[in-house]
Parts: sequence; C-alpha cells; structure tokens
Amino acid sequence: MEYDREIAVGDPTETGIVSAAQKFCMQSKDDIEAIYPRLAEVPFDSDRKLMTTVNMINGKPFAVTKGAPEILMKLCTGGNIKGAAKAADEMGEEALRVIAVAIKPLESVPSNPCPENLEYGLTLVGLIGLIDPPRPEAKNAVKLCHKAGIRTVMITGDHITTASAIARQLGILKDGELAVTGTEISEMDDEEFASKIEKISVYARVTPEDKIRIVKAWQKKGHIVAMTGDGVNDAPALKAADIGCAMGITGTDVAKGAADMTLTDDNFATIVSAVREGRGIFDNIRKAIHYLISCNLGEVLTVFIGMLIFKVPPFAAIQLLWINLVSDTAPALALGLENAEYDIMERKPRKKNAGLFSGGLGIDVLWQGAMFAIITLAAYAIGYNLHIAESLETAMAYGSTMAFAVLSLSQLVHAFNVRSEHSLFKAGFLSNKYMLLGGGISLAILLVVLFTPLRELFSLMVLNSSEWLEVVLLSLVPFVVCEIVKLVRHIIKHFKKKDGREDKMDNPDLDITADSEKAETEAKTMEDISSSQAAGVLNEDAEKPQAPHENPESAHTTAKRADTESTTTAPQARAEQIHAADSVRPDETQPQTVHAGETSAQNSTADASSKAGTADTDSKKSPAASKNDRIDEIVKSLHDEMKNKRAAENGRESTAHSNSDESAGTAPSSESDAGNQNISGVGGAGQKSNDSNNGKSNISEPNNSKSNENASENS
Repeated sequence: MEYDREIAVGDPTETGIVSAAQKFCMQSKDDIEAIYPRLAEVPFDSDRKLMTTVNMINGKPFAVTKGAPEILMKLCTGGNIKGAAKAADEMGEEALRVIAVAIKPLESVPSNPCPENLEYGLTLVGLIGLIDPPRPEAKNAVKLCHKAGIRTVMITGDHITTASAIARQLGILKDGELAVTGTEISEMDDEEFASKIEKISVYARVTPEDKIRIVKAWQKKGHIVAMTGDGVNDAPALKAADIGCAMGITGTDVAKGAADMTLTDDNFATIVSAVREGRGIFDNIRKAIHYLISCNLGEVLTVFIGMLIFKVPPFAAIQLLWINLVSDTAPALALGLENAEYDIMERKPRKKNAGLFSGGLGIDVLWQGAMFAIITLAAYAIGYNLHIAESLETAMAYGSTMAFAVLSLSQLVHAFNVRSEHSLFKAGFLSNKYMLLGGGISLAILLVVLFTPLRELFSLMVLNSSEWLEVVLLSLVPFVVCEIVKLVRHIIKHFKKKDGREDKMDNPDLDITADSEKAETEAKTMEDISSSQAAGVLNEDAEKPQAPHENPESAHTTAKRADTESTTTAPQARAEQIHAADSVRPDETQPQTVHAGETSAQNSTADASSKAGTADTDSKKSPAASKNDRIDEIVKSLHDEMKNKRAAENGRESTAHSNSDESAGTAPSSESDAGNQNISGVGGAGQKSNDSNNGKSNISEPNNSKSNENASENS
C-alpha cells in the first residue's frame, strides 16, 4: 500500500478530469461534490458520444454536458464554437484526447432526465485535453509486429486527428495509409470497404457495429484476426474475431466472457510476447516431428533397400526396436524444450491453410531419410566386405553391428542438426542443456549395449579401432551435409534480402523501418521548433482579432489525414498545463495530464512552424535520401528562413525609427508575454497568473475576461 500519494482508481479519463478539478478548485473530490451536488444524470452512450449531469451551481440547476467536440458543438447555440473547433484540431494534432464541455441553465430538475430535454440549446464553455501516453514498450512492440508480418490496426473512439497523431507516434499509421471515421465506414458498401480495408490503419469514432464489420472484412481476406477490447461494446467484436483478447485489469466481465484469452497486465507488448512464445512452441513441435520422421524413414529405407541388395535384412528386429524406443526418445523430448530462435519474430506468418510439412519440411525429411539409408548401408557393406573371407554369418554379423552403430550415432548427431535452421556454430552447441542431457543418456545406453555382454542379446560383434574410426566418420556425415545445406540456404536468403532492400529503396512505402525512423526524425524536429499544445476554455466573447500575418494560411491548422497531403504547422498558442500527478491508471504508472489554455495568436511561432512544415514536406519528396540527408535539408531550410526573418525584422526596426508615430501600439509582444495566458472559468476563484511553462494554471473570474482580451489585443 502506498501512503505518499493518493491513488485514483477508475476510468483514466474520468480520474484525470477529477484530479484536474481538485487542482483548480484546491479542494477534495468530496468537497467539490458537496458544493456542486449532482441531482440527475444521463449516462454516456457510445452512439451519442455524450454524457450529461444536472448539478446545483450557486443555488440554480444547470445541465452540464461533456463529450466529443464535433458532436457537442452541433448542439450548442452559444460560445466561441468556431474558435473551439480550431483549438480542438490543434490539440488533436498534439495527440491529446479532446473533450468539449457545455452548460445550460434549467428552470427545475427534470423528473425524467433524457437527452431530448437536456442536450440542446447549450453554451460551449471550454475544452479539456488529456494526454493518455502509450506505454514505453508499445512502440517497440508495434515495430516487432511489423517485422513478424503482423498488421497492427488502431480502432478507437477518439477523434480522428488525435488517433492519427498517436498512431504515427507508434508507427501504426505510415505514409500512404488511411485513417477513417465510423461515419465514413458506414457510407461505404461492402465491396468498396473490402477494396480499402488493407490500406486503412486507423479507425476513429467507431461504433460496435463498425468493429464487427472491420473484423469480418479482414477475415474475408483470408487473414487471422486478433481483437483486443475492454468494454461491453467490444464484446461482439471479441466474439467474432479468431482470437479475442480482453483486458484483465480494466476489462469488464462481459468482455472477458466473450474473449478467448485475457491479458492480466493490459499490455499490448504481452500479446507480442505471446506470439513469440506460440511460434517457439510450434517450431519445437515441427522439430520433433522432423527428427522422428526423418530417422524412421531412414530405417525403413535401409531395411527395404538392404533386402533388395543383400537378400537379408541389415538389422535384427530387436536392434530396430532398441533404436526406436530407447535411442530416439530422449533427443526428441529435448527438442520440445528448445529455446525460440533469435529471428523467430522476423519470419512472416504461415498461411491459414498451410500444412505441418509446409515450408520445405517435407523435402528435408525425404532427403535426410535417404541420407541415413545411404550411410547405414555403406557401413553394412564395409563390415560385410571386411569379414566375408571368414564366413557368411560372420560377415553379416559385423555388417549389422557397424550399421547399428552408425544409424544410432548418426541419429544422435542429427538431433543437434534439427535444433535450429541456422548453423550450430551460430546457434551454439551447448545452448540447450536438455539436449545435452538427452543425448548423453542415449549415447551411454548405446555404449552399454556395444561394450558389455549385453551385445550378445542383440547379436552384435566387437569392432576394432579402424572399424570404429569408420563408424565415427560415417556418423558425422549428417552434420557436415546439413551444415553445407544451411550455408547454401543462408547465402540464397542473403541475396534475396539484399534484392528486396534495393526494391524498398525504390519504393519507400515498402520499408517499414525507414518510414518509422523518418517519422521519428520529423516529429523530433517539429517538437524542437513548435510551442506547447493548444487548448482553451472559450466563451462567446472570447474571439480576439488576429495580428497581421504575412501568410494567413500558415496560421491555420487542418486535421491530419493519412490519405491527403498536408503541411505540418505548429500550434499558435501556448497551453496552460494541469499535471494530474495523482491520477494513476490501474494498469500503468503514468499519470493522466489535462491541458487547458486560451487561444491567442503567436505570429513568430506560426511562421516558424509553417516553414518547418514546408521543409518537412520537401524532405518527403526524395524518399531515396538517407535519414541524415533529410535532417540536413530540414535544418538548412530552417536556418535560411530564420536568417531571412531576422533581416526582415531589422528592416522593420529601421522603418519604425523613421515612422515612430505610425508604429505606436502595433509592435508585436515578446513570446514570453504571449505565453502568460488566462483561463476564464465558470464559478472559479480568481488567482494570480503564473508562468505556463511551469505547468501551472491561471484562472480568472468571468468578469475579468474583457481586460484579458484587451491585453491580448495589445500584445
């Protein structure tokens, strides 16, 4: 139990808002609920994407509605709706989950509260931006999925701008891929949706029906679909998917009941680890089958061909039974405990209808079985010819003894060959202690039979040193041959991979790693240039005239869409940040962070971000350039633009000296002044302004909003 801080348990969005309210009001949750008691409630609904409560504020009932900005703004008749829409887009581009808040005074508390009599004629009062950061290991897990041939798709209820920003951070949404909304999906027929399904990586504002449609569309393409979810609305899709994964911590009982498996830690990386473990288990099953069938096939071919050549079976029945039941058992069990190979997550998934012997396993079993037959018959022939002068029975006995020894020892050697598709010198001879134990037991049993009086029960003879040398050399043939085959396959694979790399350089969309690194570099460059996130609590009178701008279009930020070409622009306002450090998700330690701030123009930031966006777009025009070249181009472009800007400012300063009367009151304020924003709150207590860079909030009474506007206009 932790005593040094308060732990918030519940939905992370709700706990983040409650924590922010506690910081604003400087009161506990119980005190806030006592001051503004809740009288009625209309619960959240995924179709409406809204939630409404009726609270008593200053002795009067008010309907307070929160939900998706694009839905709530349509129900509002008051407030700065246009400015709020712009701020919501800017917040979404910074990967913030945006929630709009609106209110409406009521004459009385409704006896039967419902959306029809509460959610209309509202006044928009503000936006809430929450950071729900992905886990640190999520990005690497997504990269590993791409290497393993697993397509990761994001399905979320967030705004499409927010979803796209997060998906780009994680490497889910790449250039050339699409992000769509549930509304756009509903407008597509099945044929059109099926033609676009493999290009869509992000689905935003979807309904439970949309999720089922997405799952079934992928299944019709012949893919195996795994679906994750935690809510009641996810249950139908979890049931329809081939593998339904429910969240163990935040998941509802309905979701867990509909799923095939439950993640106890609610971590996407756990799914990737499970895939790795599953591939390793399947690999070991194939290795054990490979070993047993190839060895048994060698025995069958040896007996069959020996009967044709020598007119007698090369082995006695007891000898074959001993090899099958004793010598082969321990190595086969040890193969089932083999560690997963280091590159197992770089292999592409098997086809849904692929058989157990696919991927060349059947061919390997055939030629290796033939190899065992050849070396065993060669050993029989050597022993037979060395002692044929003594007698026919003696020659046959020595031939059987050498064949028995060669087949038993070569199968033990082959067990090490089957351990890995790579060379044993790379995989390691001693990496599987169970194989060493099993092989040692089988070898000890074989030596007991060959060097003790037990050999008389098996009709075996005593071999001399030269004959043992021949036995050992023949037994090592499978190791040498298999290593040569592995080397040839490695060389062929290397050249194929090299040719594939050359193709990817011509088509950057094929190179997943390059696209991810490019997105990281561009995002880091823009992060260094841009200011903080934009947000706002906006009232009807909160619009302020924009300062003159050389290029008005550069100050306008549109929602990023993966299927359209856009220029990245930094937000034009600083954000007041409210760090809800006490709000902790049950499944992760990162706190929810709520951002709020009042929108204002910052020409210098907009100019810099616009130029950065232009440089960023230009860098995308040469996909064959290396990452360092792209960085150099961006830095050089920004350097040139800053020089031009300084020259223009110097020119304006000289003009201002000669025309001092005309320039009075029009000089732009410094960036630090623009950063001191005020938040106009409803029913909030006035506080002194603090520097937004310190992550603290500035709150003022509504009646002070005019003075704040004048100050912003002057700046």
